[in-house]
Order: sequence, then C-alpha cells, then structure tokens
Amino acid sequence: MLLDTETGMVNVFIEPQFFEVSSELLLTIQASDYATFKALRLTADDNHHINLNDEYFPFVGYGYKWSLGYRLGGQKRLDDIPILSQDFSPPVKGFKWKGLYIPDPDFMPEEGEEDGSETHVGYCLPDGIADAQFGSDVNYEVFHLSPLFREPSIEQLKSAFSS
Repeated sequence: MLLDTETGMVNVFIEPQFFEVSSELLLTIQASDYATFKALRLTADDNHHINLNDEYFPFVGYGYKWSLGYRLGGQKRLDDIPILSQDFSPPVKGFKWKGLYIPDPDFMPEEGEEDGSETHVGYCLPDGIADAQFGSDVNYEVFHLSPLFREPSIEQLKSAFSS
C-alpha cells in the first residue's frame, strides 16, 4: 500500500512471518527517504535496516497500525493493508516483546487513581512467542513484538523487566 506523506512516500504491507504473531498486526514499513523514516519514528528499536538495492524504498522498519495511523494522520489511510504471499524481510531470529499487564481489567479507577497496570519487556525466540505471552501466571492485555534479525543473547532471553 503506497502512501504519500509530507516528506516522502511510504510502502506498507504485512508479511506472512509476522501475520498473527502479536495482539495487533505487525506491519513492514518502507520509506523512500531518511526524513520520512525518522518522522515515522521507526528508528527507536534495533529492528530497522537499509536495503541499498532498493532505489525507491531503501529504509525498512516495523510497527503497528495504531502507531503508524497516528503519525500519518488517521487510521482510515490504512484500511486495506495487503498481506504478501511470501516474506520480504530476512527470517526473524528473535523478538523483543512488550506486554501490558492489568491485574484487574474490570477495575475502573477514579480520576488520578492508578489502575495497577505494568509494562513488562523481554526477549524470545520465534517459537517462544506463546510462552512469553501466555506461559506464566501473567496474561498480557496488549502484547507487541519487535522483530530482531540477530539472535537475542542468553542474558536477554533470561531477562524480563517491568517499567
């Protein structure tokens, strides 16, 4: 799906390897230039790369529809994101994950009152996504993944932290 922005062009699609791996659709986002890539804030995690063989969309990153829609001025621009028949990116080696844990989803806090939610962050291998999301005594209300194209270290795989 080609989109025009203030600074350049964006190409957005869903790859088979990222289809239904998260609580929301993980998108592959290509940008025509670095200014556009930076404006979409795709440089935050270590999950972006430059494809010097692609003269039209050399900057490649990954993100979610809600975030991209916010930066592009609305979700309606992203209504018909195509799903590719084959993967565009190299095979993913692991994921960095972020999960939102809400102890009591039915609790409605008063203004200024905390809901007790926590954001947990960790790393997993591609076959460990379900274990990361559902395999402990914590089930995450929202679960987002960022692809890694190099294997996470043993230390990263053993760590999960709250913020």
